[in-house]
Amino acid sequence: MSVNIEQSEGFVQARIEEIESLGRLKDGILHKGEIAHRKQLQAAHGSEDIIAAICSHLKVSREDLLRKGGENRKIAIYLMKKLTGMSNKQIGHLFGGLSYSAVAKVYQRFSAEAKTNKPLRKLQYPIISAT
Repeated sequence: MSVNIEQSEGFVQARIEEIESLGRLKDGILHKGEIAHRKQLQAAHGSEDIIAAICSHLKVSREDLLRKGGENRKIAIYLMKKLTGMSNKQIGHLFGGLSYSAVAKVYQRFSAEAKTNKPLRKLQYPIISAT
C-alpha cells in the first residue's frame, strides 16, 4: 500500500480549507448583534399592540398596567417577553424601571403558574388573538 504524498497533502489542505470556512461561517452567524437583530425581525407583535390589546381586554388604562403591580402587570410582562423581540432590559424600562432579572423572574413565575392554573392560562389567548 503506497500512499502518494501529494494526494495526502492535497487531502489535508482541503480539510484545512473546510475548517477555515466553517470558522468564518460560525463567526458570521454568531455575532451577538446579529442574533438580537434576527430576534427583532422574528417578533410577532409590537409592544404597543400588546399593551393596547391587554388594556382593552382587561379594561385597564395603560398607566395602570405599566405602573401598578398585580396580575395584569404580570400578564403584560409575560406576553411582552413571549411575543416581542424585546430584551428583559427593554421590557423592564417600559414597566417603570424594573431590572432585567425582575422581568425574567416575573416571566418564569407566570409561566409556572399558568401551567397549573387553567383560567390564567386561558386568559392569554384572547389577548394574543387581538394583537
